[in-house]
Amino acid sequence: MGKKYFCIKLLLVFAVSFVMMSCQIATIFTQPHPATKVDPKKWVELRIGMTKDQVVSLLGDPPCQHKRRVENEEKNEIVSYEFWEYNFCSGALAGPDPKAYVIYFDVEGKVSYIREPTE
Repeated sequence: MGKKYFCIKLLLVFAVSFVMMSCQIATIFTQPHPATKVDPKKWVELRIGMTKDQVVSLLGDPPCQHKRRVENEEKNEIVSYEFWEYNFCSGALAGPDPKAYVIYFDVEGKVSYIREPTE
């Protein structure tokens, strides 16, 4: 009885710990949160048409990468796009956060639009 009770108790502790950790991780991925800061001197060097590799060489790995698909009803097609956020991450399901530096990429993986924080 003692050994069996100990194993059950240990299993419950692991289960509760796993659930708590999963909730914390889910919060990080779905809620806005601060991220790697951008060096403003390097940010101004960004140019439309740069490749993803060039952006990473300049700013470092993006802390938040998002891919979205939206329907263009006028053209009856699905449009895919990607954006990276620096300084602040919007979370998995949201659009770019107003506090983030945002880089949009076209389907060829080149910078198509650059947005500084709006807040």
